[in-house]
Amino acid sequence: MQVPNKNYKDIKQKGLVRWLLLLVLWMLILSVYKGFVQTRRGFLRLDEASLRLETVKRENNELRARLEVVNSEEYKLKIVRDKLRMQKQDEVVVVMPEDFSTISQDIEVVDKPIWSKWLGLLL
Repeated sequence: MQVPNKNYKDIKQKGLVRWLLLLVLWMLILSVYKGFVQTRRGFLRLDEASLRLETVKRENNELRARLEVVNSEEYKLKIVRDKLRMQKQDEVVVVMPEDFSTISQDIEVVDKPIWSKWLGLLL
């Protein structure tokens, strides 16, 4: 009859304990890694949000400046005059074409001496 080896049980238990410790260690490493990745993503989202905040603040300042311009009396008068074609009392509105190239072709520029202009006017 063989006597059971007590060392075999100890070796088997030590191996099982080692495997359990290795498994716990790997789980701990993975947990720390996942925490690091989530922290990194959080910082990236924070940086992205701060950039968006700066952009929105800049747009807000531009819109506030534009609102001040639009609410001014000068702008209101300009809109009334230009868009609505209204005028003040005793004021004459002259509408000029936007394309001045056709006007400049119709006008003749003649550099004559003044005496010839008077002569042409009298005759």
